[in-house]
Amino acid sequence: MAYRCVLLVILLAAATQMNSVHTTILTASPETYVSGVTANLTLKCSPGETIGVVSNIAVFQLSKSGKLLATGKPTEVILGDGLRTNKYSAAQQIDPNNLNNSFLLFTILFPEEEDEGTYKCDMNYEDKQHFLKHAECEFNLAQNASDGISVQKRVDQTLQQVENLMTRINKLETQVFTLVTENNNQSQTINELSSKASSHVGFFVTLSDKLTIHEKDVVQFDSVKLNNGSAYNDTSGVFVAPRSGFHVLNLVCEIHCDASIRMEMMLQVNGTTIIKLFVSGADVARGSQQSGSLVYDIPKGSEVKVVVGQIQTDSDATVQLIGDSLSYFSGYFLG
Repeated sequence: MAYRCVLLVILLAAATQMNSVHTTILTASPETYVSGVTANLTLKCSPGETIGVVSNIAVFQLSKSGKLLATGKPTEVILGDGLRTNKYSAAQQIDPNNLNNSFLLFTILFPEEEDEGTYKCDMNYEDKQHFLKHAECEFNLAQNASDGISVQKRVDQTLQQVENLMTRINKLETQVFTLVTENNNQSQTINELSSKASSHVGFFVTLSDKLTIHEKDVVQFDSVKLNNGSAYNDTSGVFVAPRSGFHVLNLVCEIHCDASIRMEMMLQVNGTTIIKLFVSGADVARGSQQSGSLVYDIPKGSEVKVVVGQIQTDSDATVQLIGDSLSYFSGYFLG
């Protein structure tokens, strides 16, 4: 009789373990919906806090009013009978190595009034003591009462928002057009200033030191004081006219020689002499300065340079052009 009592106690304990009910978690995203407006809604069934006692999940089941909607097993998911696959779908994940992230998903596309109601999630599992257990949870899915303002009102609100957006876009387009116009005006002003600046061609060059000269030498004035328009080349000593028109040209030469001398300094345009400075005398050791200026119509691209002309001396004395701004070459565009 004692053995039967012990066996009865063990059976009662096992029955208690079998019938013990825990709670799962059933959620919806979004939690409410608007018929004809909400694109999709997903119900998720998961172990919740029960996971602490779970060693293995046998099955998830989702139902509504006693009708089975979806079944999730470790190896498969089954959609309930009679459910349209273009409206309802199900997915599951039951990983023995990651039970905490196990779930059953049930998705409704464009939920309607008929989808409103109480949904139930059931989970059968094996606990840490290898007893078969059951957990469940319910969720009441309802339409959004606050959005019962009607789909038409939502459409009207959306249209108003679109109209406001278009107004802002039109304002932005006007601002962009204004900025583009201002930018074009500024570009035109810059071009006009650049054009004016390019018309203000001018140069003033001298020698950094005295220069020994010979017949037919092109004098290279190497000390550039001004070169607006970059038309003068201090390496060649040549000014190239960037545009056609009248130019004012100036030439000043300070000549030094220890003997009696007779010589010419020439200002040439394209090889044609337009000015000659004549130096003559026996007392040039102290220097003799000659200068000349003129206005001349110079075609664009013409080369203007200073060339040493014929030199006659009583001996082979050195002839020098004195620097330090005592000899210089200058010119500018007149128009």
